[in-house]
Amino acid sequence: MNVLKELVKRVTGLSWEQLEKRTADAAKLTLIDTLGAQIFGNLEQENISYAERVSAEEAGKYAVLGTHYLLTAREAAFVNGCGAVATEMDEGNQWSKGHPAAHVIPTLLTYVQGMKNCTGREFLLALIGGYEASSRFGRATTLLPEAHAHGTWGVMGSAASAMLLAGTEESRFFEGVKLGASFALPTLWSAALEGSLVRNAYMGHTVQSGVRIPLLLNSGFRSPNGTVEYIFGRVLGTAFDFAVLNEPEGWDIERNYFKPYAFCRYAHAPIDAFGALLDEHGLEAGDIAKVEVLTYNRAATLDNKAPQNVLSAKFSIPYALAVRICTGNADQNSFTDPLLENRDIRRFAECVEVRGSEELEAVYPSAMPAIVRITQSNGQLHESRCDMAAGGPGVPLTRRQIEDKFRALSRKALVPERQEAILQYIWDLENRNHLSELIELCRGMEDSHK
Repeated sequence: MNVLKELVKRVTGLSWEQLEKRTADAAKLTLIDTLGAQIFGNLEQENISYAERVSAEEAGKYAVLGTHYLLTAREAAFVNGCGAVATEMDEGNQWSKGHPAAHVIPTLLTYVQGMKNCTGREFLLALIGGYEASSRFGRATTLLPEAHAHGTWGVMGSAASAMLLAGTEESRFFEGVKLGASFALPTLWSAALEGSLVRNAYMGHTVQSGVRIPLLLNSGFRSPNGTVEYIFGRVLGTAFDFAVLNEPEGWDIERNYFKPYAFCRYAHAPIDAFGALLDEHGLEAGDIAKVEVLTYNRAATLDNKAPQNVLSAKFSIPYALAVRICTGNADQNSFTDPLLENRDIRRFAECVEVRGSEELEAVYPSAMPAIVRITQSNGQLHESRCDMAAGGPGVPLTRRQIEDKFRALSRKALVPERQEAILQYIWDLENRNHLSELIELCRGMEDSHK
């Protein structure tokens, strides 16, 4: 328990003067990346439909970013959370085995709208501290194999983020973390594999719960001692290891990955290894008889050869490789109805076999590896291994690539001048006096979702 108090002290006591430029820059890149994913995701049909129905019942003053909708704080938090993960373009952290920024940034961008004043420096400190708490909670948790990380340990990270913005005292912070743990959900990994959209709602619930924690805490709500250990060590997981909360030193926001492909991160190493073979040998779909993918066990669950909708396609390695060879891309444009129903793509996906490998499992999560073997129609065999896909530690995306990704994802909601103003604002965030200008810049036009 003392280790948790040390983590709380670290994130609540962080000051701007302590911060190194590389950490602040990492936070800004993470904000840009997540904001683009969130805006794009908020425009998904189900999120627009939900926002429209809710706004017809009860209007509010909190923005659903990328849209014109103004909802109550809790409903805006829900949609902003759903949107952050809806298109599988959000960043992640292999050490926490999840997506800390998706738990943290929609929470901050919603909660800040109810504050009288919040400077850019205060926002960045809350982002870095909230990310750290969220990622460390993920590191400490060993979830049940059938559980999805969304909606579980991230609720504590979302709560920590809101409390940091709210200025919650260190002495009460742990009570808020326990409250957050009490709202964790019994999630299912199969929701993603089957394409069940409740999987996105897991994140909506996480952000919604986090936004409420300061209010609950200030109103006198409490959770019992042992909440964290019980929920994550016995109900949703098999262990919560307090010892890893502060090891190794440094900030986890500097150890994350950014996605160049609109697929679950587990599919990225197969995509890169497959693409390397296509480029090296000049292969086309008609040249290939079979593709074998060996990877670590969690990634091997992405073996669906016939995904039925967009979400399940994002969790299908066979579809990822098929759309890559048939279109040359694996980005956010890979999930139109014509592509999902394309006979050539479906035919190629059938020839892709995905299996787990104990050798590759042994190096996860230090690496996120995949071996791809292609057997040509003439019998020739080609093999490539990728230990870390593009965007991860050691193979980072450049600032320009992340900015271009933001532009591509937010293009439907924001005109180019607005996009550039947002980027300029974020890179100068420490000199801004209030976040209201950023929120206003991120609001979409009334017809942006049509």
